[in-house]
Amino acid sequence: MPRKSPSDLESELEWYYVSTRTLVRILVGFILIAAAITGGVFFFVKRDETAVRAKQAIAEADDALSRAREQKDAALLSKEIASAEEMLGEARRDLTAGLSARATRTAVEVKSRAMKIIAGQGVKGSATVVETAGDVKIQKANRNTWEALKPRTDVGQGDFIKTGPNGTAEVLWNDGTMYRIRPETLFEVHGADDPLGANVKLVVGTTDVNTGGKSKASVSTEAALAHIGANASVGMETDALRTTVNNFAGNTTVTDKAGHVAALGPHERAAASKEGGIGPKSTLPEAPSLMAPEDNLEIDTRKHEPLFLRWSPVNDANTYEVEIARSRFFVRDSVFDIGPSERIKPSVRIDVSEPGSYFWHVRSIRKGTPPALSDWSASRRFKITSGELSQTRPDTLPPDLVITQRPNVVGSSVVLVGRTAPGASVTVNGEVADINSDGSFKKIIAMPGDGLQTIVIKARTAGGETVKRESVVINSN
Repeated sequence: MPRKSPSDLESELEWYYVSTRTLVRILVGFILIAAAITGGVFFFVKRDETAVRAKQAIAEADDALSRAREQKDAALLSKEIASAEEMLGEARRDLTAGLSARATRTAVEVKSRAMKIIAGQGVKGSATVVETAGDVKIQKANRNTWEALKPRTDVGQGDFIKTGPNGTAEVLWNDGTMYRIRPETLFEVHGADDPLGANVKLVVGTTDVNTGGKSKASVSTEAALAHIGANASVGMETDALRTTVNNFAGNTTVTDKAGHVAALGPHERAAASKEGGIGPKSTLPEAPSLMAPEDNLEIDTRKHEPLFLRWSPVNDANTYEVEIARSRFFVRDSVFDIGPSERIKPSVRIDVSEPGSYFWHVRSIRKGTPPALSDWSASRRFKITSGELSQTRPDTLPPDLVITQRPNVVGSSVVLVGRTAPGASVTVNGEVADINSDGSFKKIIAMPGDGLQTIVIKARTAGGETVKRESVVINSN
């Protein structure tokens, strides 16, 4: 085969000369195009995943909000539900506009709000039920049925509480005001944020009101309105004819329907007529102080020793009324029969042989029409045993101490519930707690300030002392 000359080769081939710089540019271009394609694919896939998550979050929020609308208290939560519905609408609009991430965040917040409503956390109650005894019922606002009232129930504006012949309830307001609702009483909760303090209406019956150093109260009836100041102790009773206000401590102002005003100081009483007018003020005797036996005294029936209850005499009292009961509320069916309840002398001998715990208190009476009654004294307790408890109780070791419920913070107060050894003594932040025969106890204490605070609980027997500490966050504002 003949060899071709160089000129023949050049005529058959086209030669291209490319510089190194151009070659680099071409390679970079290919890389950028590939990256753009990859990024675009990732972006569209990612955007699609974000949109899916947003749709899922919106669907879950819509479902939770639907369940919130079905709650019994939905009528009281109309503003919160309406606000959540508006937010859910914003989430849907953001999804349509392609703002999927923002739509997801908004939908999650809507679901959280709806779940709080479903869990019963949507409305902050005005007060909390601390304790009940006997027949006590509640009718929540915007309902027409009555339910059994239990401790730790929050009560708010528009709720009704009623007690039967043996029913009593203690209701602690967020500001520290305590109401004890007596038997055969109908009681309505009014505004939670009233500037006059814990605001209620006493429809019929009797209630005791105790305010703290930073609290006050307002109680209305068909006949009058009572403004109760700080550090006060007041007993109010109303029926179809009149409202009687017994001001045992502190200061109270009573106003009738016609605008007449009576200012009551310590140990003063006044009554307002339903037709109008406030009768003349009168004085009340002081409450006796209990002297013996000491609180929580344990009495062994095998020793056959008489039990004498003694209290301090009151100068302007003619007689004294004594009550002994198995319940610290002194409800009727728990009161022990000791014969005539009124005594002339400041002491009484009693014969109680049935084992158990008994509470007792005394009040002074000055005869008249109507008679003037003091406030009841602070109660004490004694225990009747047959000897077995004292023999078998191990006093060689410190007592067990268990806080059986999480401390319940109500405004600036804390309700503490626990259990220790029967017969032990318990203090909470230095204050003595009443111990039931089974060792259970409940104590309400006022905390001195806001923020994180510590509660110190001590239980003591002859075998030593056990100490527990509980931390709570106080926000009284």
